[in-house]
Amino acid sequence: MSGGRAAAAAILIALVAAPVHAQPARGGPPPGGGPQLDVAGHEIDERHPSERYTFATVPVPLERMASRPFTLPDGRTHWYEVVYTPEGGVNWVQAKALAEQAGGHLATIASAEENAFVFDLVKDRKYWFQWDASHNHVMNGPFLGGYQPRGSAEPKGGWRWVTGEPWVYENWAYDGMPGDDDPRPSQQPNDATGNQNVVAFGEVNIPVPTWGDFPQKFGTYRSPFPGRTHGFVIEYETAPGGR
Repeated sequence: MSGGRAAAAAILIALVAAPVHAQPARGGPPPGGGPQLDVAGHEIDERHPSERYTFATVPVPLERMASRPFTLPDGRTHWYEVVYTPEGGVNWVQAKALAEQAGGHLATIASAEENAFVFDLVKDRKYWFQWDASHNHVMNGPFLGGYQPRGSAEPKGGWRWVTGEPWVYENWAYDGMPGDDDPRPSQQPNDATGNQNVVAFGEVNIPVPTWGDFPQKFGTYRSPFPGRTHGFVIEYETAPGGR
């Protein structure tokens, strides 16, 4: 084989053997797994557990909105408070703990009507983080109280609510839905990074009442990974004092 033909063959072999790097999945660190949650929604991460905050010690700006009442189909009234974090910096584990400190829990959704009500509280774009061109400008909204414990069948198995109430309603985003301008698959949940185990509103190119799955540490303060949420929703089963 001539020197020129040998060089060309070597280049072809190198190209075939080179790894293919896909476009990053939506949200969170690169694929490969990560921290998980137990059946009660508690973090399983002995090496790098999430920092525990109170509302007084959260290291980012935070604004608590006035709670709003909603009457459930069974006649009970619950109240819903949006917590706005304009710079992100609070992950799902931390949001869950803050909601419980406040005397409530992350919002759980049991009907289309309740979902529409909660979305109406956060439909303003200020509550939505928009990715750059690397993620085709998709948007994600505040955290809700859904999670997937360790050992669940991916991507749709085992989803539950922080209250333990039945998972009787879901509203995952889907390919081609209104507002979906992302050429990548957008069917949710998809566990795209191998560790997407909590629920937030999203995730197409406009604010939407559908849901996406995200890593539990998505949006952690000073995380080296991009992406964040701009808040979470607390649900109270009795009228919260002063809120």
